[in-house]
Parts: sequence; structure tokens; C-alpha cells
Amino acid sequence: MSTQTAIMPAPKQNGLEIVYKTLGLQTEQAEALKKIVKEVIDIKEEQLVLYQKTNERFDYIENTITLRDSECTELQRAVMLKASELVKEFLDGQSVSQNYYSSKKGQFIRLVYKRIKSRFNVHKYTLVTHVEFGKAMEFVNDIKLNDFSEVETRETVKQIEIKQLEEKND
Repeated sequence: MSTQTAIMPAPKQNGLEIVYKTLGLQTEQAEALKKIVKEVIDIKEEQLVLYQKTNERFDYIENTITLRDSECTELQRAVMLKASELVKEFLDGQSVSQNYYSSKKGQFIRLVYKRIKSRFNVHKYTLVTHVEFGKAMEFVNDIKLNDFSEVETRETVKQIEIKQLEEKND
């Protein structure tokens, strides 16, 4: 007679036990996801703070860095050219001596620089901010003779003297 041991199958889990274990795993996963989402939110907030600080620093730099030497030279050149244009337009074909022309050009140079300083709210044109260089160049190029009053463009005492001296020498 042989003895046989009956192999009993493992008891099947109750359906409710399976649901309970699944819910437990899902809860663990949800907690892990909540931690990850919380970290992402914290990182986002940190990034916003850094972004604001960076913008503040950038704005400060933009508003404090003035024209480079090369930009000053370029602006000076533009002022000289504009002054020459204004003198030619002012004289309207009238023939004058080189001394008178130079004096009138100097007058317009001063007037253009005065306009730049007023427009950009600086006491020296070299203090125009670097980021406004393009605007300053455009401003100079857009200046017209009729932007100045008759008082500003009238003959100076020096110009009157030059005319009188040159008339005597002719």
C-alpha cells in the first residue's frame, strides 16, 4: 500500500484581500508621486525667485552701464555730421568764410549735444546708457533745423565779429 500525500493547492486569496493590497500599493505610489510633485513645485518657486533676481540685476546693469568709448566716438561722428547738415541748411546756399562756417558749426554741435542731454536726462552725453545707444543715434539722425528756435540759431556775437572783420579785410 502506498501512501500518497495529497498535495493541497494553495488557498486562493479572497478578492477583497487583492483589492486591499492593490489599494495599499496605489497609496504608496500616490505618496511617492505627491513627493515628486512637491519637489517640482518647490523647484519652480526657486526658479521664479532666481528669475526675478536675475531680471532685477539685469535691469540695474542696463541702467548703469554707459556708452563704450567706441560708441562715444560714433555718436560724436554723428553729431558732427548732423551739425554740418544743419549749417548747410541754415545757410541755404549763402557763401560764408571758413571761420564763420566753423563758428556756426560749433553752435549747432552744442545745440545737438544739448538736445541729447535733455532727451536722455544726463549732464554729459557720455552718460547715455549703453542700451540706449541705438536710440541716441536715431535721435541725432532725426534732428531737423526746425527743431531749434530762432533764438538758438541766431548769429552769435562771435559770428557777427567774424563777419565784420572779414568785411574790413575785403
